[in-house]
Amino acid sequence: MRRPIFAPLVLIATIIGLTLVPLPAKAAGGLATDKVVSGHQGTDSSTVVSPTFTTTQTNELLVAFVSTSGRAVSRSQQFTSVTGGGLTWRLRQRANDQYGTAEVWQAVSSGILTNARVTATHNGSYPGSITVATFTGADTVTDGAVKGASGATGAPTATLTSTRTGSWVWGVGNDWSRATPRTVGSGQTKVDEFLASSDDTFWTQRQSAPGAAAAPSNVTINDTAPTTDRWNLSVIEILPAQGAQAAPVFTASSPPGSATFGSAYSYTFAASGNPAPTFRVASGALPAGLGLNTTTGVLSGTPTASGAATFTVAAANGVSPDAVTPSITITVSPAQSADGTQAAVVFGWGPVVNGDEFSYTGAPNPLKWGVYNSAGHAGNGIRSPNAWSVDGNVATVSGDSAGTTGGMSAKFAQQQYGRWEVRMKTSARDPKYHPVLILWPNNNTSPNCAEVDYAEGTSDTSRIKFFLHYACSGSSFQTQAVQPIDTTQWHNYAVQWTPAGITGYIDGVQWFTDTDPAHQPTVGMHQTIQLDWFPDGTATLPSQMQIDWIRVYN
Repeated sequence: MRRPIFAPLVLIATIIGLTLVPLPAKAAGGLATDKVVSGHQGTDSSTVVSPTFTTTQTNELLVAFVSTSGRAVSRSQQFTSVTGGGLTWRLRQRANDQYGTAEVWQAVSSGILTNARVTATHNGSYPGSITVATFTGADTVTDGAVKGASGATGAPTATLTSTRTGSWVWGVGNDWSRATPRTVGSGQTKVDEFLASSDDTFWTQRQSAPGAAAAPSNVTINDTAPTTDRWNLSVIEILPAQGAQAAPVFTASSPPGSATFGSAYSYTFAASGNPAPTFRVASGALPAGLGLNTTTGVLSGTPTASGAATFTVAAANGVSPDAVTPSITITVSPAQSADGTQAAVVFGWGPVVNGDEFSYTGAPNPLKWGVYNSAGHAGNGIRSPNAWSVDGNVATVSGDSAGTTGGMSAKFAQQQYGRWEVRMKTSARDPKYHPVLILWPNNNTSPNCAEVDYAEGTSDTSRIKFFLHYACSGSSFQTQAVQPIDTTQWHNYAVQWTPAGITGYIDGVQWFTDTDPAHQPTVGMHQTIQLDWFPDGTATLPSQMQIDWIRVYN
């Protein structure tokens, strides 16, 4: 195929106004096409002319997508001018490394155009095509990005980097090798196509919708067929209009100051400004488990640790200064579950390594417990296995009016150091029945007489006590604490034993500590549970002690 350089004596020009898709096409942020017209020059000529069109608004951006054939010489063809509408047109992009040329020109109309026609003039005399698109809601001051590409073979493709979120990328191309339809790439629309009798193809295509990705981002205009022709392709980014730039100002920056461990949390920071601001943590750290969406400003997630976190959030949009919130503190409270507040959760003791959930019925599990069958505390009453029962949820030890009661000793977790937690409650007990949770030495012979009573009821039924006995006898060899409490309600009693000392907790709150090395037990300990009888010669009311679970942690 070769194109004549000189026009024949008689030229027949074909000017066709057409649209291949419903127009105008509306884009985000007010960017839209007002008019799109296309003209085809089917015979050799030095010009190609658009159909007439009338715009509907002032301050429109006009873009002419023009292409023509040419000699078989690289970079030999070009459009020398575009005129029409009384406007000043300027070249934005030319692609002519291969034969022919594909170019983008633009102008701005301050007023409404009536019966306007655009003429593009090029070197030599060849067929060509023109598509004029007029845009409302476009930026008429700042130029968008452009890109040109050419290929001796392969599928036409050109990629530019967008400069503004919500922009719209269009392209124009020429195929010098043959007249054959384009297959446009994914997410794109063919605006116009002219299959000339000279075996040329001229076409215009665009993104089907404006870009949703935040700028800067790569945007590709491409065809998937044909793949063996010689081509040129020019692309342009149409920018949406924007108001005057403004530094960000927070309009919402006071998230709730409290959260709950394990419960979803969400708050949306908001800020004005142009361009739209993005968000970041400027100082400090968010509560564990929460994250900040930098685009939407949503602070959300599920807290994974208790405690307070202090931080600030900044909003930035490239216009100084950034907006920064005052210092924010969010305090994450322990979860309020069916099991109440647990020291293990508050302090993150990790997985349960041993214990008993009492999820069976009958007697206490003999593989886990040694149930007492002996005289009671200080020889008072009897500790009987029959005093115990398990109903699939809790273990109950009952003391009767004659002093028959119970106790048992754990066969598991007989260890030096660890953490134990027990969920316990009592009936409205007789003051002579004392519930007690104990860490008892594995080798209870002198001098290994330490005893940790980390929850012991006494004759004062409105209080619970903690006793650390660190010698074999004598009240002078103990430390203690006392806490008012209603033992008829479920509470979680815990003890932590480490080389640094012994600490007691009720419902996740510390109430006892002893860090004196001389008071440390010297041998391994294990859990015992007892309801002890302290008779005083008066009648005794039957009483109960119930255990929901016992859990041991490293």
